Amino acid sequence: PGHAQAIGVSAATSGLGTISVTLGGDVSATGVTSARGVSAVGGAGAITVTTNADLDLDGEVVSAGLGILAQGTGPITVSTNDDVQADSGDGIVATGGAGNVAVNVNANSNIDADNAGASGRGVNATSTTGNVTVTTATNTNITADSDGIVATSTGAGDGGVDLVNDGNVTVNASGSVGLGNRVEGRGIAASVTNGISAGRVDVQLTSTAQVFSSQAGIQAANNGLGDGNFATVGVNVVTGVNTVVDAAGTSSGNSGISASITGGTNVNQLVVTVNGSVTGKGASGSPDGVNVANSGLGATTITTGSSSSVVGGDDAIQVGVSNAANTKATTITVNGVLNPNATSGAGWGVNSFTSGTGGITTTISS
Repeated sequence: PGHAQAIGVSAATSGLGTISVTLGGDVSATGVTSARGVSAVGGAGAITVTTNADLDLDGEVVSAGLGILAQGTGPITVSTNDDVQADSGDGIVATGGAGNVAVNVNANSNIDADNAGASGRGVNATSTTGNVTVTTATNTNITADSDGIVATSTGAGDGGVDLVNDGNVTVNASGSVGLGNRVEGRGIAASVTNGISAGRVDVQLTSTAQVFSSQAGIQAANNGLGDGNFATVGVNVVTGVNTVVDAAGTSSGNSGISASITGGTNVNQLVVTVNGSVTGKGASGSPDGVNVANSGLGATTITTGSSSSVVGGDDAIQVGVSNAANTKATTITVNGVLNPNATSGAGWGVNSFTSGTGGITTTISS
C-alpha cells in the first residue's frame, strides 16, 4: 500500500555493482498499469535475469506496464525458460550501453505482449556500442500488440568481433512470432541506426521459425558507415527451407522481407537468401515479397532456393541500387517460385534497377 508502482521483483544498484535475479516460482505484479514483473536497473556492472516459471503481469487497466526490465550500461543477459505475460506493456525490455545485450527466449517459453492497444513489443533489446543478440528456440512463440522482436544498436560500434564496442545486431530465430495471433507491427526488426557505426546486421531464421505480422515480416536496416571492407556483409538475412514469413496484414508497408543499407559511403555487402516461404501483401498499397534497397557502395546479392516461394502484393522481388557511385555487381538468382500481383495486379516477378555502373545479373532457373 502506498506504492505508485507494483513490482514483483526489484533489484537496483549503481557503479560497478552486479545484479543477478533467478526466479524459481511464479511472479505476479498486479493492480496498477505501471506494474513490472521484474525490474533490474544497474550501472556498469553485469545484469542477469533468468526466469524458470511464469511471469504473469496482470494489470487491471491496459496501459504502460511491462514484464521484465533489465537496464544498465554494462553487459545484460535476459533468459526466459517459461512464459512472460505483459498485459499493458512490452514483454522484455533490455537496454544497455557499452556492454553487450543478449535476450534468450528458451524452449517452451512464450512472450505475450498482445495487450489490447497498449502497443506492447514482445522483445525490445537495445545497446549503444555493445552487441545486441536475440535468440529464440524451437517451440517458442512471441505475440505482441506492436512489433514481435526489436533489436537495435544506436551507437558508433567498430564492427569488430572482439565483443568490445562492436555494435553488431544479430537475431537468431528458431521459434515463432505471431503464431496463432499475428503481431500488429513488424515481426522482426533489426537495425544499426548510427550514421558512423561500422556495426553489422544479421538476421537468420532456421527451418522451424515462423513469422506472422501485419507490417514487415523481417526488417533489416543498416544506416551506418560500415567498416570500409567490400568483403564484409553489412546486412545479411537468411531463412530456412521450411521457414514461413507471412506479412499479410492491412498495412501498405508490409513487405515480407525488407533489407536496406542507407549509408552513402558504406561499402559493405547486402545479402538476402530465401529458402522457405515469404509473403508480403495487404489490403492496400503495393508491398513486395522481398524488397531490397542499397544506397551504399557495396555489392547486392539475392538468392532464392529450390524450395522457396515468394509472394508479393506488387513485385515478388524488388531490388534497387540508388547510388550512382556504386561500381559493384547486383546479382539475383531465382531457383524457386515467384508469385507477384497478389493485390496490385501490376507487379513483376523480379523488378530491379541500378543507378550505378556495376550492372545487374538475373538468373531464373527452369
